[in-house]
Amino acid sequence: MSFDSPLLAPGVTTGVAGSVTESEAELTGTVDTLGAQTTYHFEYGLTTNYGSRAPASFEAPAGNSRTPRTVTKAITGLQSGTTYHYRLVAKNSAGENAGNDRTFTTEGPDDVAPHRGYEQVTPADKEGAQVVSDFHVQTAADGSAIAVSTSSATPDAVGSRMRENYVSYRGASDWTDWQNIDAPQDAVSGLWDASTTAVSSDFEHALVLSNRALAPGGFAGGGNIYIKDLRTGEYTFVAGAPGSVAYRELASVQSSEGVYMAGAPDFSWILFWGVPPFSPEATGGAAVYRWSRTGGLSLESRLPDGTVAPSAVQLPGGKRAFPTASAQGDVVAFDAGGVFRRANGQTTAISVSHIVGDPPGPQPGLLDAVTPDGRYVFFHSSVPLTTDAVAAVGLDFAYRYDAVTDELRFVAPVTQFNENAVYGVSDDGETVYFDDNSGAEVWRNGQVHNITADRVLLINGFQTYVTANGRYFAWIGNDGQAHRYDADTDQSVCVSCPSDGSPGASTRLFSSGRGIGNHPPRAMTETGLIFFDTAARLVTADHNGTKDVYAYGDRPTLISPGDGAYDAFFVDASADGSDVFFQTDEGLVSRDTDESSDVYDARVGGGFPAQSPPPPPAPCVRAECGELGSGPVISPPASSSTTAGSSGPKRTNQEKVVLSLSRVSFGSKSVRITFKASQRGRVRVTGSRVTTTVRNVAGAGTYSITASLSKKAQAMRHAHKKFKVSLKVSLSGGWGSASAKYSRTLGK
Repeated sequence: MSFDSPLLAPGVTTGVAGSVTESEAELTGTVDTLGAQTTYHFEYGLTTNYGSRAPASFEAPAGNSRTPRTVTKAITGLQSGTTYHYRLVAKNSAGENAGNDRTFTTEGPDDVAPHRGYEQVTPADKEGAQVVSDFHVQTAADGSAIAVSTSSATPDAVGSRMRENYVSYRGASDWTDWQNIDAPQDAVSGLWDASTTAVSSDFEHALVLSNRALAPGGFAGGGNIYIKDLRTGEYTFVAGAPGSVAYRELASVQSSEGVYMAGAPDFSWILFWGVPPFSPEATGGAAVYRWSRTGGLSLESRLPDGTVAPSAVQLPGGKRAFPTASAQGDVVAFDAGGVFRRANGQTTAISVSHIVGDPPGPQPGLLDAVTPDGRYVFFHSSVPLTTDAVAAVGLDFAYRYDAVTDELRFVAPVTQFNENAVYGVSDDGETVYFDDNSGAEVWRNGQVHNITADRVLLINGFQTYVTANGRYFAWIGNDGQAHRYDADTDQSVCVSCPSDGSPGASTRLFSSGRGIGNHPPRAMTETGLIFFDTAARLVTADHNGTKDVYAYGDRPTLISPGDGAYDAFFVDASADGSDVFFQTDEGLVSRDTDESSDVYDARVGGGFPAQSPPPPPAPCVRAECGELGSGPVISPPASSSTTAGSSGPKRTNQEKVVLSLSRVSFGSKSVRITFKASQRGRVRVTGSRVTTTVRNVAGAGTYSITASLSKKAQAMRHAHKKFKVSLKVSLSGGWGSASAKYSRTLGK
């Protein structure tokens, strides 16, 4: 008596088409054979009548495994810019089943993604420094330079802080001039942030903090602000105050991030915020200052009557990076009990009621942004200041002040008592993105539109981005996915959601918070090209199962390789998106062999031959060492002598075997050792916190060997915990041996 289940036709699911080009595509699907021998083919064509199949003249075997099997077939000879229908068909002895119809569109002449070459931005040998470029990063608008930070310093670092800052410049044949840009510090107790608070947009100067007197006017042991010339290393004193308290108020964690407000491309003028009294007129608490090479220092946070604002001036937008001054620096706004706009030495209170009969003085408010031309200032207040200002309970009122007409305009109700209620403002002042307790909204040309019910502000902190033209808004939603809103079409799209409807993976636009120079990473271009990283597989070329960096215009494009067991994280982009910077442990050029995290530039038309030189010729062996045409090769005399002994002839060394260490550099997962050997033989690395590693060397010369850190050491390295690594490098072979030892304490 048989209890076998009746034979069923196979289960079939048509998958997403991948690797789509102008003339090719890869069709995918899943076949569940249900234990019976099964075959399959794909049908495709311009309509649901299909007309073509792959394989063209036979059935492909799917086997009889009871585990569903993924099948793929590449098809070629397609028309560019054309939509094709396709489906997967499978059959066994019980019958035939077809998957659902799906479509793909081949690329047209304007759809082909430009070729990007990988360029290693950070140096191949960072001398132990660990790049942490998801915070405190700033790039040149044209992608020609970048400033990043590290969680540990190189031997020539001049600071003593949580992070050290470095710059790198793109040259004609390589990224060069990797240098520490921080100012030297005298060590003090406490936890200190980075010394550098901003880099000029021309990447020629840095605004730095120090407790040393580095230029005339500086206070030894005090809190000082300098402009450092990155080409000459010279310092120009900007402002300072005596005493260790001033240094702590200026340079402690989170304080240093908000010092810089705005500056000229060459830092010929800057606006900055500070708690220490940098002026005899300062009344205590935070104040806004202006410095210029021609006019020196002036205190800007003054009230309309010219007196200094007595209450502490608040930083705008908490940790968000919003402009608080015009592009030319002639207009600056601040809030100190009320919101004020200062231009050409005159201050105007703008959070003033325009309702007849209301008190005439400034009302409380939180500054949001200033447009580049200085005409508009945005703020929100808990007070209705215009007759049309209406809001539900629990909401504040957002306003736009027009300096040309002296008009205060009610924009919309926003989340109450929250300095981050406004996500961003367009440069022309006609578009504002904000939160109103029901989700993200946009005010555009006087009209309010709902974007999403996601509580972006509360759920995902600062994972939002607004383009300068105001057209596009990007955010991470409650679903953990990246979304893009187009204000011109009033439409949104999930850019990180797989097209086959499968669940997405955790996605990130960029790290939260105020970075160096108040520079938010450029997560999107003015044309809506958005950048993000995700572990989801959005294209078939991504098959490593780890996080990768993508761009999305009208479809996802893979930026990082997607072919190695390494994560890649978006760092920043040039203004036009031709440069996309990302961080990864994967070596993408041949010289990157330290397995330490690096920043790469995926540059359109980029790539440097110098970063992937051809391998050196293999060392010659015996007869191969003879020069061409030199006649017979004569073996050199043996480098030994013979002595008599009870056990017969014995060989002894004439020359001592030598092994010396040239450089030892640590990555997040490994240690790379460069050494010199005096002869051929076997090199062995042993020690604590490393795995034993062996390699052969062919003769005298300089070599390198990379040994993995132990799993425990890698975990301690990642957690920045203190531990010691001890190494022994041994060379044996020929007629002797030699060894060298090295130890180093890593972590805090």
